[in-house]
Parts: sequence; C-alpha cells; structure tokens
Amino acid sequence: MCGQARYEVEEVPRKRFHTIPIGPQLQALWRNPNSADSMGYRKKYTEKIRRELRQHNGIRVSPYGDFFDGSDYLDAVASKNVMPEDMVLMFSIDGAQLYRNKASDCWIYVWVIMDHAPDRRYKKRYILPGGFIGGPNKPRNADSYICVGLSHLAAVQKEGLKIWDASRQEVIVSRPYLAAVGADAVGLAPIAGTVGHNGKHGCRVHCPFVGRHKPGGTHYYGARFKPENFSVAGCDHDDVDLNTLLAAHSSGSSKA
Repeated sequence: MCGQARYEVEEVPRKRFHTIPIGPQLQALWRNPNSADSMGYRKKYTEKIRRELRQHNGIRVSPYGDFFDGSDYLDAVASKNVMPEDMVLMFSIDGAQLYRNKASDCWIYVWVIMDHAPDRRYKKRYILPGGFIGGPNKPRNADSYICVGLSHLAAVQKEGLKIWDASRQEVIVSRPYLAAVGADAVGLAPIAGTVGHNGKHGCRVHCPFVGRHKPGGTHYYGARFKPENFSVAGCDHDDVDLNTLLAAHSSGSSKA
C-alpha cells in the first residue's frame, strides 16, 4: 500500500509481528488427564442434544443454554463436518491499550476453545493467544497479519492434528473447526472489510440502519432518534423503532 520496501536494510524488516501457532497449543490441552477430560464437554453436550432431538422427533424441549444448541453447529455435526474428536474454535481480535493515557498501541488476536464448559472457556487462563500486531495505528490490512495463523489452522484441518489423549491413553486425530469470529464494532472492520461503526451503515450485522452525522461532518453516529431541528440531507430520517427494524431483518438477509 505504501510502496516502500519490506526491509529497511538487508535482513532488517521494516515491521515485525508475532504469530503463535494454534496446533501445539491444542495438543498441550490433552497432555494432562484432568485437562483432557474437561475438553470432553462439547462431545457430551452434543450427544445430549442429539439424543433429545431423536426422542422428540426433531423438536427441542429443553431451553437453549450454549453455542452448541444452535442449528448451524448441529447441522455441521449431522453432515460430519465436525467429528467427536475435533475441537471447535472461535477467533477474536481487538486493539489493546497497554498504557493508560495512550491510544491502542497493539492488536491481539486470540482463540477461544469452545470445547471447554461455559464457566471456564472465556476465562483468561483458558484463552489461547494467536498473534500480536504492533501499533500504534490499527492494521490497514489485517489479512496480511492473521493469514499466517489461519494458514497454519488450514493445514492442521487438512492433514489432521495428532494428539495424545491422556484421559484415554491413546492417540487421536483432530481437525479443529473454526465456528465463529468475534470482535467489537472497531475490531470487526479490518477483518470483515466494513467501514466501521462510524460509517453510514455502521451496524456490524449489516442491517439497514442508517446513522446520522453532524452538519459538515464525516463520522456517523448510531442515533435512532432524530434530533430537534435536524435537517442534514441523507440522514434526517424519522425515529427508528428497533422492533420494526429487527422484524424486517434476519441473518439470512445480511448474508445476501
């Protein structure tokens, strides 16, 4: 993008970033019997849900309580895209403010291991680091940084990851399944190619909600209610009722 050489001088790169491959970290989770046993949560939960669906002709009677209750995941299991030995991952990225009075000077992406039970999977000690991108500005092309970690994951998915399951004392082959990508409105923009939360359509699920900007301004704000004496062309629409908006919008329409 900038047209500059990748190296300032020979063997001295202009910028560095760090990637921590996910494969060896996943293997380590199974090395201890207690840790390996806790990784069986997803398999047990999935078996319970599928048993319930069989008993009630495909109808759920228990309340939804986890990500694995969703039809997208259950369809992936039914089509054998997710096998019992596999692990389900969530990717998440965001900027990190390392010093109190400075802007975010580092970006970090992590892996959330969904096979852990909900009461532990989001705790710091169970979240695995994926990579670190230096600041102080946000990455203009996030793909150039995260492609290394994603390429490693793709290779593991294709070839299979051999793991020593200490709870069963045997070798298994797992193909980690990337089920979700998470980020806040700021973090989503560089990985999804959207304009960000200050854009005209700043909603991160691509709904038709249109923001409003000040006279002569360029940043839009997600103001549902029309300010008094507000007549800025293009964003002087009437108040927006969320119930009406959501009734006319679905995840299917956003994919289109």
